[in-house]
Amino acid sequence: MALENELALMGKMRDELLRNHEGKFVLIHRSDLHGACDSIGTAMLAIAATMGWWRKGCLQIKRRQHAKN
Repeated sequence: MALENELALMGKMRDELLRNHEGKFVLIHRSDLHGACDSIGTAMLAIAATMGWWRKGCLQIKRRQHAKN
């Protein structure tokens, strides 16, 4: 199973991950370390981009600002 392989890789790389990426969210797919992110949100976006789940753009969702009179 893929998750078991990824957890095994994390175990093998534990010291290096702690030394270089402690407190970060690491991106591991199959047997590759794809990076580390400061937040879970950034990690989720990186996963989507890396795995090809990302469409060709990104929209920021914001409330409209009302014009001041």
